[in-house]
Order: sequence, then structure tokens, then C-alpha cells
Amino acid sequence: MRGRKPLPNHLKLVQGNRGKRPIKAEQVEASPAMPLPPAFLCDDAKQEWERVAPMLYALRLLSELDVAALAAYCQAYATWKHAHEALNTLSHKGLMIRSAKNNLIQNPLLGIANAAAASMVRYASEFALTPVARARLSAPPGGGKNVGDKYFL
Repeated sequence: MRGRKPLPNHLKLVQGNRGKRPIKAEQVEASPAMPLPPAFLCDDAKQEWERVAPMLYALRLLSELDVAALAAYCQAYATWKHAHEALNTLSHKGLMIRSAKNNLIQNPLLGIANAAAASMVRYASEFALTPVARARLSAPPGGGKNVGDKYFL
């Protein structure tokens, strides 16, 4: 491993240049954009896209290049949600089921939910959608941006 992932220049400026290393002027940066959700996303994934995309755009963390990564996050969210909805419809013993040999095993829905949650959190941290990732950000000079009726950094 090489250490920490490099940050885009605008995030270095927002967070403060803690390492005091010179900020490279030649870094390639994508223009912020508000792309439409891909057509293949299920309804729950599209709802999550509509919820987070405006906030990411306001933070200048969303561009046309990020469509696949954000779609993967949204689809992982939808899978996680669907697995938990299915588990909630089962009785209180839904976490464990009987195998063909009558042994108790973990419900496969729980494994699906856990894998989707792990993927969702991995993608979410790339977009500063987790409390730890947001804690690394600070307000830019001049304040934040107003998106709709909400205020974001």
C-alpha cells in the first residue's frame, strides 16, 4: 500500500494543507456537474440518487465522471434496503433458518444485507457521505452553498 489516498486540490484547500506540501497546479479536476441517474437503477436507488446528488454537487464532489461510482453506491443502498425489508417481513426467527439437514444457519438475506452495507459504506466514504469523511472537511472561505431549502458546506 502507498498510504493515504491523494485528495483533490479543492479538498486540500477546504481541509487545510496539513502536510504543508506544495499543492500541484497541474492536477486534473473534473468540472462539477449534476448528472442524471442511470436508467438501469431501481426505484429505491434512483430515490437515493435524488437525495444525495444535490448535496454532492453543492460540495463540488460530483461530476459526469462520477456517475458509475454514485450509481454503485445507490444500488448498494437499494440492495441493503430490500434485504432488510425482506428480513422484516419474516418472523422474529428470520435471522436464522433451517438447512436441508435441519441445522440452524444464518439467513442468506442477512449476508446479502451485510455485503451491501459494506459496499455502500465504502462508496459513501469516497463521496464524504459518512460522519468521519465529513469531519475531515471544513467550511470553505466565504461559507457554503444553499441548495433548495438546505444549507451545505
